[in-house]
Amino acid sequence: MNTDFSIAFEIVECSSEAEGFEGSKLQTYRADGDGWLSKKGCSYPQFLVLRVEHDKVCVIDRLDILSNEIAISQRIEIVIGSEGIEGETRPTTFDECASIVRLGHVTMDPNRESNFKDRELKSVPIGKRADLVKLTLHEPYANEHNRELQVGIAGLRLIGGETQGRVMNSELTNPLPKSLPPHIRKELDPKIQGSLDRLERLKKERAAVEDFDMALNIHSRLREVYARLILYKECDGDMRKAAISEEYAVASRLKIQRDIAKDEAMSSLHEVEEEFVGNMNDLSLSTIKDESFMSQKSTRSIQHFCDSDQISVMGSPFKCNSSNHNESSIQEHNLHDFSNQSSSDNLQDDNSDVPHVHPLAGIENAEELPPPEDISKDISTDLIHKVEDLFGSYISKCLFSKNWQLRDAALAKMSLIVPELFDMTPEDCAEMTSILSLVISRAIDDNNVQVYQSALILLDAMLIKCEQQELPQVKVSLLLSKIIADILSKLADGSRKVVESAELSLLAMAHSPCVDVSTISNAATKKIRTAESKGGRTVKARLQFLEHLIAEFNDQVPFRRVLDFAKSSKSFDHKDIGVRDATKAVVLMLMMVHGENLVLQYLGDCEQINERARVEYRAKYAAVRRSME
Repeated sequence: MNTDFSIAFEIVECSSEAEGFEGSKLQTYRADGDGWLSKKGCSYPQFLVLRVEHDKVCVIDRLDILSNEIAISQRIEIVIGSEGIEGETRPTTFDECASIVRLGHVTMDPNRESNFKDRELKSVPIGKRADLVKLTLHEPYANEHNRELQVGIAGLRLIGGETQGRVMNSELTNPLPKSLPPHIRKELDPKIQGSLDRLERLKKERAAVEDFDMALNIHSRLREVYARLILYKECDGDMRKAAISEEYAVASRLKIQRDIAKDEAMSSLHEVEEEFVGNMNDLSLSTIKDESFMSQKSTRSIQHFCDSDQISVMGSPFKCNSSNHNESSIQEHNLHDFSNQSSSDNLQDDNSDVPHVHPLAGIENAEELPPPEDISKDISTDLIHKVEDLFGSYISKCLFSKNWQLRDAALAKMSLIVPELFDMTPEDCAEMTSILSLVISRAIDDNNVQVYQSALILLDAMLIKCEQQELPQVKVSLLLSKIIADILSKLADGSRKVVESAELSLLAMAHSPCVDVSTISNAATKKIRTAESKGGRTVKARLQFLEHLIAEFNDQVPFRRVLDFAKSSKSFDHKDIGVRDATKAVVLMLMMVHGENLVLQYLGDCEQINERARVEYRAKYAAVRRSME
């Protein structure tokens, strides 16, 4: 049984504190207490580090932040750390944490409407275990009562529960698996698949150049990752079975175990990536295909690119300034374009020390792929030029080839290149996003499933770049509007692989600050065309996704929009029983989040629901609540 309780903590670090308003005062929660206040005239950001005082595996359900009524930080970032690196040791600092998760930030109200008398209580859902919590407070709102520009927190409270979750290291049975079962691999997030593929390619490449020690190290570490991923999927399967059997109390405990297993698997994978992929630039250029782009660029300065008169091979629309030229020139990307012999000759004459590599270097069996044919005249000339400017002629030809393997390879190569683009301005990143959005949109509609999945991996790489450049959510959401609509349509596909990858991609976008859950929920609740609505398959798929979205984001998904969508789709009394069941599941999920009265009250004028259905909803809701007590 998962029991909620208030978790004790100690303030172990504090950037500054005013006399009489020490950080230690936050260790006892009082709604009318003074709490902590930074010193006068302090620099920003300020921070507090909480160490959770608990001797068991501790899951923090939520963090309550009671703001000071006057010294109010505009933005508070939240980071959690868990598990000491040295086995069972509990960490005392973030440097000792094996897992660090950045949860994002919350914004506080300026409090002007209450004339600075009220205190805002912000409850932040966490749902993860943690040993340390760090709060980073940015500049305060300016007001006449806070002339010293301080920030403060009146109270902090951690609410959580104990769980006898799996202790991961003891759960890994020997011998560890040598590979990941195909049925588990295909169910993974495209980003995770991409990380595994990259590590496996690196392992084979090191073995090919007789670096067997490194190949063995990668192989050994990957076996541990495989074991943790298998454990995660087993926990997930057990949880789903319990939910189907309506054993919700069991499902709740299994969900915590599933989340712990997932965190451990992701942490293990990230460690392996940092250890091996992160150090690839130190290896020989001729043997590391994945990083040929980055390695070659890192051997020259940006200034040299700008001074060069030879704008050859893989062009880029991203410009750099040079005092030696009146105009900005294109950065040189030093990847040999096999489709342009005259350009390659110039490159060889001027840069004979730069080894030539295949334009698809880093993609498995790239050398065995046939050369791409000329691009069909049916393709938009404008799109072709944009892709060529960014990725070069060869990759452009592969992308628009009639051979699906070449299309897939081009998308995979783009996914490798995008993270390595550096010195980009936000304007550059916005232009790149605009071009890639056209590429991804086209690839998502591809009839080949592998090409479609590679497009989702590229989408993920692009979003990470947008987040790094902090592109405005409004701009990114607008560029991705068609892509989001296309992926939503894939939810009704007949292939389970396509459906699951579409849902994972949509959930990942909902978590991204460049897209946000509101964008996804608004798109998912748009009215479906009458022809599709009557068939039932599209409506059912959309409702099932909305159920999962609500389970993930709770009250961040507007329940009125969801219910209006169900009404407009006539799903409550749809002829398809699958649609009716999916509708019941969504309504029940909304009742769990918002309460039965609010949801049923909003459905009061819905003619599709009779009194018998209302009684059934209340009975199911009561049964779920009892099972959770």
